[in-house]
Amino acid sequence: MNQVKFRFRNNLIPMFFVMLFLLTLPAYSADWVSPGGAGSYAVTKPADGTRPDGGPVKMTLPAVGPNVDASAAEKRKVPTSDWWTPLAWVDPNDLPDRPAEMKTQRHGLSWELFSEPLVFQPQKGGLAVSLNVPDSQRAGMKNNVLTAGAGFMQEVVGTDSKGISPYFNTFFDQDMYLGSTLSGWNQAAYTAVSVTGWSDWFVNFSMTSPAETMKVTAGNGWPFLLVKLANGAPQVTFQSWNIGKVVPLVGSSFQVNSGMANGQQIPSAAFAVVNQVPFGKAKIPDSSESKDYSTYTVYAVFGPAGSTWTLDKAQKDDSRVLNTAVCSAGKHYAVAVLPCPWGKTIYDEPTEEDVRKLLAEFASRAFLEVTDTRVAPVLSGSSVTVQFNYTTSPLAGESPSGDGTLFAMYPHQYLDQSVKILDSSMSPTASSSWTKGWYWPSLKGRMLLAAGNSFTNTYDVPPCLPAVIDKPDKAKADRMASLLQQALDTQDPNFLSQGSYFGAQEMHRLAMLLPVAEMVGQTSAGVSSVDSTTKSIYKRAAETMGYRLRAIQDGKTSLKNAAQHAFYYDTRWGSMIPSCEDGFAADSLLNDHHFHFGYFVKTAAEIARWEKTHQSDPDNLGWAADYAPMIKLLIKDIANTDRTGKGSDPDFPFLRHFSPYAGHSWASGTSRGNQGGQQESTSEAIQAWAALLLWAQLNYPADSSNAELEKWAAYMFASEVRSAELYWFGYTTNDAFRPFLSFRQFAAKSDNVPMTYVPSMVSQINQNEMTFQTDFGNPPLLKHGIQWLPLTGSSLYLGVNEGALAEQDVKGYIETDWPKLGAGQDPPSPSDKDKLLMMKSLTKSYTADAKALITPDAAGGIPLDKWKMQWEIPAPNYDTLILQDSSRAAVFWWIDSHLSHGTAIHADNDADHTSAASFINSNGDKVYVAHNPGTTSLTVTFDDGKTLAVPALGYAHEVVPSAGSGGCSAGFPVMAMLLALPALMLLSRRRK
Repeated sequence: MNQVKFRFRNNLIPMFFVMLFLLTLPAYSADWVSPGGAGSYAVTKPADGTRPDGGPVKMTLPAVGPNVDASAAEKRKVPTSDWWTPLAWVDPNDLPDRPAEMKTQRHGLSWELFSEPLVFQPQKGGLAVSLNVPDSQRAGMKNNVLTAGAGFMQEVVGTDSKGISPYFNTFFDQDMYLGSTLSGWNQAAYTAVSVTGWSDWFVNFSMTSPAETMKVTAGNGWPFLLVKLANGAPQVTFQSWNIGKVVPLVGSSFQVNSGMANGQQIPSAAFAVVNQVPFGKAKIPDSSESKDYSTYTVYAVFGPAGSTWTLDKAQKDDSRVLNTAVCSAGKHYAVAVLPCPWGKTIYDEPTEEDVRKLLAEFASRAFLEVTDTRVAPVLSGSSVTVQFNYTTSPLAGESPSGDGTLFAMYPHQYLDQSVKILDSSMSPTASSSWTKGWYWPSLKGRMLLAAGNSFTNTYDVPPCLPAVIDKPDKAKADRMASLLQQALDTQDPNFLSQGSYFGAQEMHRLAMLLPVAEMVGQTSAGVSSVDSTTKSIYKRAAETMGYRLRAIQDGKTSLKNAAQHAFYYDTRWGSMIPSCEDGFAADSLLNDHHFHFGYFVKTAAEIARWEKTHQSDPDNLGWAADYAPMIKLLIKDIANTDRTGKGSDPDFPFLRHFSPYAGHSWASGTSRGNQGGQQESTSEAIQAWAALLLWAQLNYPADSSNAELEKWAAYMFASEVRSAELYWFGYTTNDAFRPFLSFRQFAAKSDNVPMTYVPSMVSQINQNEMTFQTDFGNPPLLKHGIQWLPLTGSSLYLGVNEGALAEQDVKGYIETDWPKLGAGQDPPSPSDKDKLLMMKSLTKSYTADAKALITPDAAGGIPLDKWKMQWEIPAPNYDTLILQDSSRAAVFWWIDSHLSHGTAIHADNDADHTSAASFINSNGDKVYVAHNPGTTSLTVTFDDGKTLAVPALGYAHEVVPSAGSGGCSAGFPVMAMLLALPALMLLSRRRK
């Protein structure tokens, strides 16, 4: 008997530890998995459902899985939303159209790929290649008249609402077809394409036919394509050769026009073709005159060492001879598009001297194969340094002499950066001497020729605050106390019918007020009332967010249906797919995940911030500990920083949306269609990376991986902001470069720009098109508003340089876009007027309307009181409507705080922490603000020498008068006050 008892006790100990271990493991069933805590995700597709408002909901999964060789993927998940994604996402039911009149050779095996400066497409007849050329003189039909520029600058005119949506684009001329002597244009035999490898901005893929396997290396910003053949000899067919000159690396040049190939010998392994394409007469807009013009593109071809080329006439388009270069030996070759000298354009014939100079430089590096590319950010204070690294290796049998590869830099990579470009003599020179360089035209601005194995960019990280920081006086605090309660009371009654985008915005609408409420509670007369409202906001946000992060029905273990809000993990693409989603194809095409999930992460960060600050509060739900594992999965879905992969699920691709070389995100999951990658809302992309940064810095619950996330989030945040400024807003402080930037290249009429781009900004960028339009309406203010929302503590970049960016944008809307492109009429549709007034508060010249909105009348009321949420009853009109991402409380806090702070000066007066900002008000006083996400005190130092002491988990706000003496200083020691409460209560009891 004693032995039995002894054994029982002895076994109980290991059993206890086994049970304890099992409790720490993720929970799962056949249909769902919990990564830990209270959250869970589906692994079986949720069944169709019906929303509370009666609408049907169905989750639609991607139609295909990755088109990738198994050996290439290894343990990695395949990136989506990248420039080369069309190679990986090949849907046989969604390939380019093949009309009856189209040549079989042109049948696409995938959609176009825009590596820039090249564009290419695998087709049955070979790999079609050309310069991604923005030809602003390209003639097109307009009102049945051949009109110069009409094929380039188009207008889409709204019908149901006022609005004109001009756009400008590039052309894919399919100048060259790459193949081999066993499988070329004539054979039209290529049947399949497959990804065989990738790195941060390069890709390897193969094209196969019965007789040939052609392996290709391509890269974003790489002017080369490197080709390796299995069987045949190198062959390049020039489909659009018109008036051409052949320039060998060794030997004399000679003229060969279209269809004149007839055995001419090119006594060199490398040669260039200067291709002149003459265009017929086209009517000049607003003139009775017509004009002829030509474009000039220079392509270079590189054969193996010791080889020569012959121009052959065997390849034909019906009876038309296609000039074709056939190599004498070898199984590899490369092609490139050569740049222009700065003083010339694609409309100017290049000199032979320049062509030979470029050809020699490119030939010396053509076979220095790029085997890996990596971006590496380092965060220091509020500055992030980013190194772009190329790993190269000489191709077998070749002896390249160049030091590193050649690449084309976008403006954000060289403008105001300490990098080297190649000058007219092919010598490295500072990028500030950009007028001495070589360039390729692009929609974003001229891409400069550079060389090497790496280059480094440095970006200032804009202020990234939980909310706009202010020390409200009693009157402001009391008004905000009422507005906070109002925000809670006016939550959307149909919230559960909203999907992963609008629903996430509505959760964020409340959560963004939590840090504001902390500041308000310090000075409001009704402290207990504000505290009660704050806790109610916290609980509402936590409960609604928690519901959306659980895949199982409440009180049950069964899976939710598609209408009940769950995430499904797709093991093929390594992605958390939302349900229900709001019609943006976040499920079927993996679109916009960073937009959707950015709101989730910011909401989670503010819930966690409240809990970290109020750890001993009896109302603390412990939400952050319960749901952090699910939030980490959403973060990894949009911004996984691990390249190697785990080899087990759930796992995710490296930086799904953010494209390191492009410097910004692509929202389109597939990059399909003939426009390539696409992104509309820069502000929501920026908000996503800011949310990751705030979450990482808060580090609650503590997680060692947050240190790594912090630097990547800071990099993506800073880089996305820089790209938005340059490419979407066309904003730069470099006056000399401004005419060469983005849409500003086409804003002034000239011989080369017969039709100008009228709008003051770009609202949507594709890889072959930039446009002033949206996917949801034509009114001009919608196109501006989608670049502003949500306006939060991470939106201060919009007020950069004492409000110069906001000033430019607001002025552009008022003076150009609204009167010229919106007919000066307010359309009967959501108008973003709340955002416009908030933007005006960032400016120097347009603050009057913003100030009027919040100025009290004799009775103490303000005009903003009459504004309503879009779902309130009776419904507001479009002059007094607030969209679902905001509230009267958020509008008032933003406008009042910015009017009192003045304009931002953080661009010239940076701080050593990302959660800090500085301003100068109308009196010339400087205003300093900061937040401390840590649990120990923080001292923030600004460039002007000012230091700001910030209490743990608190806020600091100080005004320094222009005279330089005195001032009003305030710290918000939220944590310190909470820690002091027990002592104060004890003291009170002792006194009693």
